[in-house]
Amino acid sequence: MIKVLLVDDDALVREGVAGLLRQQSGFEVCDALDSGESALAYIQQNPVDIVLLDLNMPGWGGYETTKKLHQQFPHLGIIILTVSKSEALPKHLLKAGARGYLTKGCDVRELCEAIILVHQGKQYISNELSRLIALRLQQFQNSPFENLSAREMQIIIMLLHGVKSSEISRQLHITNKTVSTHKSNAYEKLGIDNDVALFHLAIQYQLINTN
Repeated sequence: MIKVLLVDDDALVREGVAGLLRQQSGFEVCDALDSGESALAYIQQNPVDIVLLDLNMPGWGGYETTKKLHQQFPHLGIIILTVSKSEALPKHLLKAGARGYLTKGCDVRELCEAIILVHQGKQYISNELSRLIALRLQQFQNSPFENLSAREMQIIIMLLHGVKSSEISRQLHITNKTVSTHKSNAYEKLGIDNDVALFHLAIQYQLINTN
């Protein structure tokens, strides 16, 4: 029996995914929590094999939670669940310790397959995302965003989604000055000097969808 912990701040998502997994054989949903902070506290007291982790949550968020869980429990199977289809994020999340990356549009068959493979120590990237990565790699060689550190990429993505620096500071538990430093370093690596240029560059490399 694979013990699965579900972490998502959306109650409907928690209930929906938990309900689907409980209908499948071979899986035990240990609990469904709403934050990375509560997930860490839970795992410190309870055995868990797999964590299904939402990427965009208040507080630590998926990236910071992944880092903290991997540091304390390096053998834990962490699978990111996200609405994002950007190819830049999986690379950084896998470096941080995640072993799987699924879009929330995946079906239950793929979800179960990912859990089983990650539990076996393998990595899993969703079929949909794999196709997008392959197509974009053909279109874009040497994307400047690949030069960013994981933290810089995280902050840039948050900025592109309209999150203010003060809110980034609060969510990531870092100072405004640290946010500003990461932003400046990222802009230098990207060869830009303002938010408008960042927006246009992100559109060019399809980090954001304007539709």
